[in-house]
Amino acid sequence: MTSVIISVSNFNGDHSRDHHTMIQLNVRRAHVFEDSYQYLHRKTGEQITYGKLSIRFYEEGVDAGGVTREWFQILAREMFNLDYALFQPCAGDKLTYQPNRASAINPDHLSFFKFVGRVTSNSALMKPHTAKVCLTGAT
Repeated sequence: MTSVIISVSNFNGDHSRDHHTMIQLNVRRAHVFEDSYQYLHRKTGEQITYGKLSIRFYEEGVDAGGVTREWFQILAREMFNLDYALFQPCAGDKLTYQPNRASAINPDHLSFFKFVGRVTSNSALMKPHTAKVCLTGAT
C-alpha cells in the first residue's frame, strides 16, 4: 500500500489545523469515487480543509506523479462518470459538463453534489494538484 500525507496550510490565520485529526483515506482505484465519498461525506468542511489528508491505495501506488495527484485525477474522472447521473456533457463540447437535470434519478445525488463541491473547492488548497473548474447551471 502506497501512501502520501498532505498538510493543508492555513491561508487566513483564523483556524488552526493542530486540533484536527489526520484524515486517513483508504481507497481502491476501481472504486475511488465510492470509497472517497463513503469516508469524506461524514467529515465537516472544516475537517477536510484544515485536517491532514492521508491517501492510501490498497494497490501499489504510481510514484511518478504522487499518490494524491493520482487520487485527484481518478476522482475527477469519476465525478463526471455518466453512471452517477450528476453531470452531462454540453451539446457542442464533450469536454465541458453541466449539472444533469435528471440527477434525481440517483437517490444520493444531493449528497454526491455536496461531496463533489467540497472536493473541488478544497482541491485548490492542495497545490500543485489543482484543477480548473467552472460550474454553471443546467440549461
